[in-house]
Amino acid sequence: MRGHKTTQQRTASKGLPARWWAATLAALAAAALAACDTETPATPPRPCEGADGTICTVIGNGEAGFDGDGNPLLESNLYWPIDVAVHPDGRTWVIDWNNHRVREAQGDKLQTVVGSDTLGDGPDDHSDLTPAGAVGTLVNLNHPTQLVPMDDGSLLLVAWHNHKLRKYDPLTGRVHVVVGGGAGYAGDGGAAKGAQLDQPQAVAKDGKGGLYILDQRNQVVRHIDQDGVIHTVAGTVKGDGFAGDGLKPLEAKFSFPKGSNPPPGGWVAVDAKGRVYISDTLNHRIRRVDLAAQTVETIAGTGEAGYGGDGGKGPEAKLNNPRKITFGPDGRLYIGDEKNNRIRALDVDTLTITTVAGDGKATFAGDFGPAAKASLWRPIGVSFNVKGEMLIVDTYNHRIRRVIGTIGGK
Repeated sequence: MRGHKTTQQRTASKGLPARWWAATLAALAAAALAACDTETPATPPRPCEGADGTICTVIGNGEAGFDGDGNPLLESNLYWPIDVAVHPDGRTWVIDWNNHRVREAQGDKLQTVVGSDTLGDGPDDHSDLTPAGAVGTLVNLNHPTQLVPMDDGSLLLVAWHNHKLRKYDPLTGRVHVVVGGGAGYAGDGGAAKGAQLDQPQAVAKDGKGGLYILDQRNQVVRHIDQDGVIHTVAGTVKGDGFAGDGLKPLEAKFSFPKGSNPPPGGWVAVDAKGRVYISDTLNHRIRRVDLAAQTVETIAGTGEAGYGGDGGKGPEAKLNNPRKITFGPDGRLYIGDEKNNRIRALDVDTLTITTVAGDGKATFAGDFGPAAKASLWRPIGVSFNVKGEMLIVDTYNHRIRRVIGTIGGK
């Protein structure tokens, strides 16, 4: 434009030549481009290490979602994980509940072994209904809840919203249905494969080649014996409520989430004496069933949702939506006290209860500090690795966290 001077021209009129200004601008531009091309290296996630009792994340970056497979364990997304399973040889799998997948920690990477991008019930060709089964990554799932290592090296998958139990062979990667068809209640006295379940939540081995099933919407516990025959052994079919302490197991009532589309609830475990333990979620209790003696009793929880009672007797303590229960290497029963944001431990002989992880705050905090002072957010699951270390499924934090050090004696 006539009469308009450029910045260089104005600067030159003050004593600096235009060519100096041009050279300076070029140098600044080159430096800016170089800065854009050079990214600050990301700080690698801190490995899980520390003194005994230290808690730290071992799987998950805290982000809800699915970011593909093959990513480092600490950089992978999970979406409301619900269980972690550890094989006797140390292999570890996560039930990535809202991603509808079973994922294995393969070295430092996380990989899907069962499940796909499609919400469903098996492969499109239904080949998992045959003994040969289907490739695991072609088997569509709908919110699986548990994976249990079996004595033959396979793993039993509780396909909760598919109303089935599926067997996964980690050697071949194939999956087939072993129990269940459509939702319902049928089959007692016959072969388990033809029985109907209604959102089975969890299973537990009986130590004799059989299996207990927490049949959630049917409000009962069922048993498959070593011959493959199924029977109901505790609870009143569709009769949710609270009853049965001091009565026979088939007269008892439990309260697991029900309705057309309930959340998962309840769990089952078995001790060395063959007694059955039930996480009676909506009754906020842990119940014990002795089938040999035909008795039912509450061993933890008053029935009122809340928190309290540590150091005292379990029946006088308060729980809030107890979920997974499992026995630790010290013989205590560990409880995912979900809505108290804590992990509790119950001595099943003395009935003394205590908190072992979680400060009750529904958030994420405390990694690399004492587990009892860390914050958990609705932890549903708890398991133990081959070293006897506790693995906490910190569900709403989308992480698996480890407590360093073998759990000691009672």
